[in-house]
Amino acid sequence: MKKTKILSFFLAVLMMVGTLTMGMTVNAADVTYSDVTEDMWSYKDIVYVTENGLMNGTGGSTFSPAVSLTRSMVVTVLWRMEGSPRVTFRDAFLDVKDRLFYSDAVIWAKENKIVTATQVTDWGEEYFSPDRAITRQELATMFVRFADYKNIKTENSATLDKFTDNAQVADWATDAMKWATSVGLINGTGNGSTLSPTGLATREQFAAIIHRFDTTDFEYELVYAQPKALSTYTEQPYPLVDDADLYVAVDGNDQNPGTFEKPLATFDAARLKVRELKATAKDEIVVAFKAGNYGVLDNVTFTEEDAGTAEVPIKYCKYGDGEVIFRNGVYIEEDEFTLVEGEEAEMFKPEAQPFIYKVNLSGRVEKFTNSTRLFSETGVVDEAREPNGRFYSNVTTTVDPYASIQLQNYLPGIVEEFSSYEGLKVNGFLRTGWLVDCFPVLSYDKDTAILTFDFENAGFENGYSLDEFELMFEGRTDDLIYFSNLPEFVDIANEYWFDNKTSTLYVFRAKGDYAIDGGSEFLTFNKGADHITICGMEFNTTSSDGIVVMSNYFTLDLCKIGNIGGHAAINADKGAVHDFTVTNSEFYNFVDTGIFLTADVDLMGFEKSNNRIENNYFHDFTLPMYFSSAIEICKDVGAYIGHNEFYNGSHGGIRYNDCIDIIIEYNVFNEMMTRTQDFGAVYTWCSAAFRDNHIRYNIFNNCHFIAIYLDNNTMGQHVYGNIFFDSADITQNGGCRGNFIHDNIQINTGGISCGYGIYGYIVDGNPEEAIKDSMYTEIVGHRPKEGSEYYEAWYARWPDMYDFNMDPDKVGDLDCLFTIVTYMENNVKFTARGTEFSINEMTAMFGIEKNNVGYSTSENPFFANPGAGDYTIVKNADNFTNPIDFANIGRY
Repeated sequence: MKKTKILSFFLAVLMMVGTLTMGMTVNAADVTYSDVTEDMWSYKDIVYVTENGLMNGTGGSTFSPAVSLTRSMVVTVLWRMEGSPRVTFRDAFLDVKDRLFYSDAVIWAKENKIVTATQVTDWGEEYFSPDRAITRQELATMFVRFADYKNIKTENSATLDKFTDNAQVADWATDAMKWATSVGLINGTGNGSTLSPTGLATREQFAAIIHRFDTTDFEYELVYAQPKALSTYTEQPYPLVDDADLYVAVDGNDQNPGTFEKPLATFDAARLKVRELKATAKDEIVVAFKAGNYGVLDNVTFTEEDAGTAEVPIKYCKYGDGEVIFRNGVYIEEDEFTLVEGEEAEMFKPEAQPFIYKVNLSGRVEKFTNSTRLFSETGVVDEAREPNGRFYSNVTTTVDPYASIQLQNYLPGIVEEFSSYEGLKVNGFLRTGWLVDCFPVLSYDKDTAILTFDFENAGFENGYSLDEFELMFEGRTDDLIYFSNLPEFVDIANEYWFDNKTSTLYVFRAKGDYAIDGGSEFLTFNKGADHITICGMEFNTTSSDGIVVMSNYFTLDLCKIGNIGGHAAINADKGAVHDFTVTNSEFYNFVDTGIFLTADVDLMGFEKSNNRIENNYFHDFTLPMYFSSAIEICKDVGAYIGHNEFYNGSHGGIRYNDCIDIIIEYNVFNEMMTRTQDFGAVYTWCSAAFRDNHIRYNIFNNCHFIAIYLDNNTMGQHVYGNIFFDSADITQNGGCRGNFIHDNIQINTGGISCGYGIYGYIVDGNPEEAIKDSMYTEIVGHRPKEGSEYYEAWYARWPDMYDFNMDPDKVGDLDCLFTIVTYMENNVKFTARGTEFSINEMTAMFGIEKNNVGYSTSENPFFANPGAGDYTIVKNADNFTNPIDFANIGRY
């Protein structure tokens, strides 16, 4: 196998705290270590790591070569060697808290199987022991796992026979030690005849291993590699404000003039003061908020009277360093929780009792309703009805089709052993994965497996009427039913139960601070409140929408918005907008939608909206609700959605409908649709008459359902230059036609498929149903008619929308409207079977195929180094239509 030299480690990797102190990067020419001499065996290694900024001195002029290392220090270096991949903090180890210098490194290392627990309790709690000194065999084990992570070949037939103490090597470390000695990372101690596997690793030994690892030619496993450290969001520096027109501070006073020395106290007072400044202002008006927690922001509403202009825009931003935070809701600090003991603990499972913590919220929160949300700072959206598992049911029963359901026989026994049905709730999921609603349980008969609930008093959180609810239940079978909100279910980290009788919150292993949503919107921009920018602020926790935008020329930049229990973190759907911009911002813990945008443009006349959503980070978002996603964009022309990162979404990433010429590019979708049965990381609504949207140069990694889902009757979309890893990739639902899918790379994925749609009606002998179908209606009803204002422009651009043969008897002909046609060219797929390129029967029947190729996953594909995020094509470039810009995927 071809050998490839490992590139040098990332420079400027700084060791942290303790014996590995943080400091400025040093150069060997600028420092002399008093405890390092040229005759030391490790001298060149210490010079190397110093010159390359990998390790610094320990204070003063010392390097401390014989001082031992801790596990957290080693993991931090490995993590930074990979470019400090972004992670969301997880409760991975009981002794690893959030916001420590090694927290992200430990989470990353565990997720990538580089470290394991040092101790596991009888209850399954894991410990990492971050401050424990690391032994030589533990260090070797970490490095071999790190090598596996980098796809370096670690299998070997070496032995440890030459080392006299080889019997002291633990069984779990034997293979690692064999590899480490065979490639020269570890050369032995003393005169080289011993390994000292249980001895503590020292700083100079670590420096030597780093030096050797960095300069060794390794053999690689399969050239093709799963991408590591996917990221496209790049944090931008905040431009410091040094000369604002108005200042606001937590300790200010709204009777003050708003100067730096005498600042205002509230957002609303600043808004009113800006009205006075507008009369004489000749350029941008800047309102600067000094750092601090401003507490509740109760829907400050901007009207046309508060608007700026193109010549005199208005910016509300933070001043200097620190955070400007607005919070609604109720906050619970970690130290408020106490362990549940005695008789009270017996409400919970015996194995869970040692980990149940409580806090009484009387006077702060008296009752949880169906829509109350609890958020934890660990990045997980929690709510009182979160299920422990998915149970199946037959929805209707002969007893009462709308008030009871019959559970299947393999329902876990815990449901049969409920101590009480008071407070028990059920979430019903239709077979497609649509969350219907929450309703209380009245009784469960374990003999008949019939569950009866209070249908009349269902929550109907999603706005369905009783009639609609009944219609959705009719004819459904094998639907998902979730049970929750009883003490029996509190047995997994962050699960909780709120006792409405006592106003007590119980949480399994409560760690960190928590927030309960409440309050109204933070800010509302009514129609006409144009040319306003919000910059550098954080808006945290509300039960309503976060920011409502009905104005134009609105900009949100360098902000954070999270813990949103309403419909959207930014809701720009209530009034159609244009010149709407969201950049460089972070969105997290929103239960439904991150940004909901409806444009104010003339679709028929192809008027561009100039709406832009770029370089934002959406993570840990959405409950598995019906059609929830990070971004939803409607009735837009020319919107740009690029360089955003979507991570850990229970449902979709981007949904669009009734759009023309929008661009979705250079986005990363990672760990998406983790709890859904429907949707796609990119999803279209049923929009036959709206075309030429481009989905290109995106990465889809571990999308658990479908990566790109072109739903019913979507036509004329362009999907190209995307890379799919371990995801069901491109699906077209019934009635899709004329979509162009080309130059994509698919690895360990599904295929390209299309449903039968209205074609199925005709072949089944129901042409009248085909004519009633929405695809037919969309084409005939929405296109400009001959003689109308936009007819010539539309016909010139899309003649096929007028020249279709609409005769059901012609089904099967490619120009017949009722025949599904997909254009597929130059797509490449890697599977274990090699040359297979899979498409389903429907797609194969009328698909226009050219140069679609299958390879084995063991072959060299195209990329320079996908494991390091380099998608430059170095081989087989002629497989693709030039120019296909894979190289810039994930870069900003």
